[in-house]
Amino acid sequence: MKRKNINVLGGIISRMAGRKEKEYIDSLNQEKLERNIQAAKDRLEEGNLSVCQKQEYEKTLRHLEKYQK
Repeated sequence: MKRKNINVLGGIISRMAGRKEKEYIDSLNQEKLERNIQAAKDRLEEGNLSVCQKQEYEKTLRHLEKYQK
């Protein structure tokens, strides 16, 4: 019985998370997103970043481009 309740609860949480992600994507301000993408690209082109900073900017850029419409 407990196992079934856990599975039902897991399904509900999964649907809620999916709905929240869709709302987040729909509510993004595309102009702000474009500015942030351009800023990340400009910063990567500067070349005076540490390896760690470069990896973080690349990761951020991938994330931002994922939500670009």
